[in-house]
Amino acid sequence: MNRDRPGKLRAMRIPMRRVAAAAFPLFLSAQSAPVGGGAAELITRGDARYAARAENARKDVADPKPVTEAVAAYQAAVAANGASVEARWKYLRAVYFLAVYCGKDEAARKQLLGDARAVGEAGIAALEAPLTGKARAERIAELKKNPAAAELYFWSAVVWGEWSLAYGKLAAVRKGAAAKIRDFSQTTIDLDPALEEGGGWRVLGRLHHQSPMVVLFTGWVKHKEAPGMLRKALAAGPGNPINQFFLAEAILDHDERAKPEADELLKRCAQAPPRPAFPVEDARYGRLCRDRRASGK
Repeated sequence: MNRDRPGKLRAMRIPMRRVAAAAFPLFLSAQSAPVGGGAAELITRGDARYAARAENARKDVADPKPVTEAVAAYQAAVAANGASVEARWKYLRAVYFLAVYCGKDEAARKQLLGDARAVGEAGIAALEAPLTGKARAERIAELKKNPAAAELYFWSAVVWGEWSLAYGKLAAVRKGAAAKIRDFSQTTIDLDPALEEGGGWRVLGRLHHQSPMVVLFTGWVKHKEAPGMLRKALAAGPGNPINQFFLAEAILDHDERAKPEADELLKRCAQAPPRPAFPVEDARYGRLCRDRRASGK
């Protein structure tokens, strides 16, 4: 478990031959047609199927077929070129959607997200290995030379966060999940604070809002600072329903004086039509906002 100061990630030394051989979920391969081609072609194929992820969706529950095909294509791309950071982050993104928006049960979510964690960490290990001993500013400058690095850190943080929810927050904290989410989110912010509409701030703020306080593991968590972090996410993506919902919940739980702001955020999120590029995701958070408003809490 990494107990260094927030944002400092210890370099993990994994040879590139092992990076290329990172484990993948076997049951996904069994469900998908064989995928062949070079890494670039496979990524393009995965992009097309990921773009079709809302086909045949029922409100906020998607048909798993298109995104399962995307996962298979990205999985094959990583197998074809283990050094492809783009293939890895797109694999993580697709697995996240499959686990969260396709009606998977808890056991399936744990397996999907658990396997994805390993794929993300192997990629991050390869990025970090040459940076051992470098000062933080130099490390970030080197990582910025890879245009896909920020996305890999971001989606790794997301996958770890969702895995923690499936595994159980307290148990996940004891497995070191909170520190990993913190470090990956902070690196995302350092590389590109506007990425994914404030994604680094969104994940970091949600972590500080919801992470349980466990001695020796999460003494650095500051619940009261979560709204400020999530306001930075909202500033980067004001129309993003996830930013709106996360900030509203953090305010209601930790900043009662700002309750009118939370009420307005929930109202805006609940009434907004889903964005064309995110119909399933926005439908999900619109429903969550309506549920929270109806609860009166």
